[in-house]
Amino acid sequence: MLVPANEFFTDADTELKRELEIADMLVDISCEFIKYRMNNKLTQKDLAEKLGITQAMVSKLESGDYNPTVKMLFEIAQKLNWKFNLT
Repeated sequence: MLVPANEFFTDADTELKRELEIADMLVDISCEFIKYRMNNKLTQKDLAEKLGITQAMVSKLESGDYNPTVKMLFEIAQKLNWKFNLT
């Protein structure tokens, strides 16, 4: 059975836990971009044009290699009619 990374490393230092939580959030964000693109039958280039960013940036967002700012996420959410919830 898989457990969240932050529970697995119960003895890890605070900084490692923080990094794992950030990585987890980036994976969640990247999954949302991929799901949106697939559900709407868009290429990365199509999505980039819709968002006014480059295809390379879409690729980085989908791979989790880029940590978008709150402002960037807000602007993307406006363009895609998304609502972000923080839990």
